Parts: sequence; structure tokens; C-alpha cells
Amino acid sequence: MITRAAAGLVAVLAALLISPVVSAQEPVRVFAAASLTEPLTLLFAQQNGVDGVFASSGTLARQIEGGAPADIFISANPKWSDYLIEKGIARLEQSADFLRNRLVVVSPKDSAIPLIFDTAAGAAFLQDRLAIGDPDHVPAGRYAKQALQAIGLWSDLETVAVRAANVRAALAFVEQGAVGYGIVYASDASASDKVTVVATIPEDLHQPILYTITLLSDRPEAKAILAHLKDADSADVLKRFGFQTLP
Repeated sequence: MITRAAAGLVAVLAALLISPVVSAQEPVRVFAAASLTEPLTLLFAQQNGVDGVFASSGTLARQIEGGAPADIFISANPKWSDYLIEKGIARLEQSADFLRNRLVVVSPKDSAIPLIFDTAAGAAFLQDRLAIGDPDHVPAGRYAKQALQAIGLWSDLETVAVRAANVRAALAFVEQGAVGYGIVYASDASASDKVTVVATIPEDLHQPILYTITLLSDRPEAKAILAHLKDADSADVLKRFGFQTLP
């Protein structure tokens, strides 16, 4: 799908042609939060021997714990990188803050009406239904729950909100018109031409949205990809998709 966020990336793609090429013998496996699907797919498209696996951060962490081969883990919440550190699977010194994001409320593009994210929005969410990532294992859902609790709506919506397997699934519910609203990341909204942002959720209503990146292997190829993900070319791509890079 050609998206608004992908437009204007020709120069960036040209720069990526000189990005590091890893060994074809054993691909570097990057397990990353579903919200990173588009930018990382773009970044990896010009590299041989890099496999991206995308799902909710909690699902990926448990897969890694279960023995799934991963060289790099990018989580949309420090909780899951910390989880792997506590389990002895990752090392604290190999984990770092990586990106920031924001929460927004989206509606199908053909029926979007701006709203204010406060108690009064509850009527619209109840009438037209609201999709969020499952707060039990999806960071975006966890942040959405915190924001809804802060404005006093969670108790009304807890049993009726559509809980999606990951944030991209929540976005898909809105894109398909199955629900009238979804709470997703700003980066998700910018990657879709089928939804419109109707409200930006104040950042003081939830914990900071912080992505972490963790090196899980000592392979030189994995270290090269990690360095590339942090370089200026990659930062440019990530910014175009709505992410906020860290110094």
C-alpha cells in the first residue's frame, strides 16, 4: 500500500543502497513492535540477510523467551525489554532508549469528525465503538488504557472496547469501518490513507511512549544492523513515518 508517509523517500532509498550488507548465511532477525512495520520494512528492503518479524511487543518478548531466534528486539514499551533482562535473556548494557511516539484518536476518513479527548468523548466511543490494542500485552493498548483512566472513561469502555492483537490490528478495524474510532500511535495514522486523526491525546495522560532497542546476540552482522538503525539515514526514514528520534 502506498501511503502518505512513504512519499518523498526516493532520496532516502538512494542513501540506503550503501547501507551495510550482512552475511547471507544466517539472516539477522529483528523482532520489532508492529507499529514499526512500514519504516523497518523500507529500511531492510535494500539489505540482504535481514529478516523483520513484527507483532505486539509482549508477544515478541514471549516468543524470544520461548527460544525464537532473534538478534535485535525493538519494543514499544520498556516493560518488555526489561522483562527479557529480568529473565537473563538480554543484558542491561545492551539495551537503550530508541524512539518516542504519540497517541491519537482516528476515525475512518469518510466519516471523521474532530473531537476533544475528554469525558464527553465517551458517548461517541460507546455509540460508534472504539478499538485499542489489548492492554494486557500491547503497549499502545496499555497507554490507551492509562489515558482513558485519566479522563474517567475506562470503567465504561473496559468491557465494550474492541481489543486488538496489536496496534496495527486496531488501526485495521478503523480502516475497514468495523469501528468508528481507534486509539493508535501517530506513526500508525501517518502510515494510513484510510483514516483521519480526530484528536491528539495529551501526553500527560499516560506514561511516556518510549521504544527501546536491545541487542540479543554478539554477531558482528547484528551489531552492524544495530548501528545502521541508529544512523542519520534511518532516523530520517523513521521521522517521515511519524516517530520522534532521540539524540
